[in-house]
Amino acid sequence: DTTRNQLAIGIWLFAQHPQQWALLGERPELAAAAADEVLRFNGAVRSTLRIATTDVELAGAIIPSGTMIIPSFAAANRDPQFFSDPLRFDITRSSERSHLTFGGGIHYCLGANLARAELSESLGVLARRLPDVALDGEVTWRPPIGIQGPTALPIRFTPGH
Repeated sequence: DTTRNQLAIGIWLFAQHPQQWALLGERPELAAAAADEVLRFNGAVRSTLRIATTDVELAGAIIPSGTMIIPSFAAANRDPQFFSDPLRFDITRSSERSHLTFGGGIHYCLGANLARAELSESLGVLARRLPDVALDGEVTWRPPIGIQGPTALPIRFTPGH
């Protein structure tokens, strides 16, 4: 479900950034970077649930042990202290820092490599075969809880090769 929704989010993003879509179609070697930029810029999973195992100080506030917290991957992935020009969607972005869409440490997503491979291959092939993808109607979205993604993504395109 996450990969399907992430691919739909990617198509939605590229429809809003047609110059990036064209670049991906011309330069298939950018497919892996494009997948990572889609994941960084607008991940299908935006947060996770954790419980503090010890008292933690964060920005001068104490989070007591046992407190449920919901760290936001979306906020971390757009942190200007870690990503230059974080609000710009750019598939040529260097991997200056790794995004946190898949979490980290012992909680790192076990399916991360498969998801990256599926997203990278799908976006690369679609960019070459559907060079003029554009939105063709209203996009509707799931509620922003759990896995995010469109419930309807009307697009139009001219099939390529």
